Amino acid sequence: MAYEIKPGQGTLFKNDKYEAGGIQPYCRGKVKTPDGKEWEAALWIPKSDKVKGFNVSIKEPYVKDNTDDPYVSGSPYADNTKETGSDLPF
Repeated sequence: MAYEIKPGQGTLFKNDKYEAGGIQPYCRGKVKTPDGKEWEAALWIPKSDKVKGFNVSIKEPYVKDNTDDPYVSGSPYADNTKETGSDLPF
């Protein structure tokens, strides 16, 4: 049985791409709000030694919009199949 995140909790995993001073977060994962919505979370180690905690960012999951992508809906040349009165394809 796979682990299921309970409402009001979350899990973060160490990011393999993390480099100290880099632009990748230290940890990434998912959290679930008390009402059951799942969000993406990232944990950052501050660059300043004065800060004694961590920085956390939480955002809605990324959903790619494929409506404008011509390769998803079919051939990018689909509009060029109209009859032009000639048998030549160009």
